Amino acid sequence: MARFADGYIDLINRDFIKTDFDYPIRVFVAKDQNRFEEFVHHELHVPAPAGFGIYMYSSKLVATYEDSGLGTFTQRELFGVLRHYC
Repeated sequence: MARFADGYIDLINRDFIKTDFDYPIRVFVAKDQNRFEEFVHHELHVPAPAGFGIYMYSSKLVATYEDSGLGTFTQRELFGVLRHYC
């Protein structure tokens, strides 16, 4: 997953916008959705269901679970990048 994340950011840098700020973004990938929801509620103190993943700007953290798919991961990671342009 780490190699994929780095490659994804390299692609964004090369083809779209420069992302040379506020790194690293920490990534938490849980084994399954139940463990992910536990982490979100107990560690991040987010009361509502987080769906497939969550990006927390204050912690520079992307959290998701293995079966959520790479689309979820890339979308949540992109929130961290776009946060600086919106």
